[in-house]
Amino acid sequence: MSYTDIKFKMLKARDQYMQYFGVAPVAFTVPTDYYDETGYKAIDDAGFKIFATHSSNEPNPSNIPVDLNGRKDINGMYRIPTGSDVCEWNDTDQTWGDVIDISKPASITDYCKYHDAWTEVVYNEIASETCDAISAIGVATISLHPDAFVDSNGKPDLVKIQKVEPIIKWIKSYATPMTFEQWYNYISTKK
Repeated sequence: MSYTDIKFKMLKARDQYMQYFGVAPVAFTVPTDYYDETGYKAIDDAGFKIFATHSSNEPNPSNIPVDLNGRKDINGMYRIPTGSDVCEWNDTDQTWGDVIDISKPASITDYCKYHDAWTEVVYNEIASETCDAISAIGVATISLHPDAFVDSNGKPDLVKIQKVEPIIKWIKSYATPMTFEQWYNYISTKK
């Protein structure tokens, strides 16, 4: 797609979001984790402030605005990579599995402070990737895909939703959970 097409679609999506929720979205999460200079510029120029890809595909994670190549740019975007989802992903049938069990790392006092000590035993992706990101840039992103929390009838799976509580409790033991918008508002006031 061209720069103009991408920017137009992003502006239109932001407008629809604004009309529905009453606020403009600040973050864009790349759905395929693939992007190029044209897409990055179009998303930035459409007014997004946070750009998120999966941590394995993000060459320039940053808690300050940067350009495509990771150079400080006051007109750029924050590059906050997503480390993991709260649910397991089944590659074979392309479906969401159960909520990740956080009990092993959560049982270790100050796990994030010492998580590098367990290089041979990775208790789970969500714990190690969250700790890595916080250690590197002071902020980490964990995703929650809404379609992972519906049952076979399309209704909210309340039992599965409740299984997220231990993850939130573990995160609260060393960080403050917030949305992209809340983080952006917080970091903007510190300038």
